[in-house]
Amino acid sequence: MKSADNLIGFAIPDEIGSYKLRLTLSSSDGTTQPLENPMVYYVHNEHLLGKDLSWVTGENLEINKE
Repeated sequence: MKSADNLIGFAIPDEIGSYKLRLTLSSSDGTTQPLENPMVYYVHNEHLLGKDLSWVTGENLEINKE
C-alpha cells in the first residue's frame, strides 16, 4: 500500500479516443531497485442528477527500458 504522496496524476482529454502516455520514473533516493507489480490507475469522477457515478480501474504497467 502506497500513500497518496507517492502518486502522480495527469489529466485526460474529454474527447473520446485512444491516447498514449510516456513517462519517466526515477527514485527519490537514487537507488535502482526494480518496481514490484507496477500499476497505473484511472480514476473517473462523475456526478449526475445527484448520483455519484465515479469509478476506478487499474492496469498492470509494462516497463520498456530505452
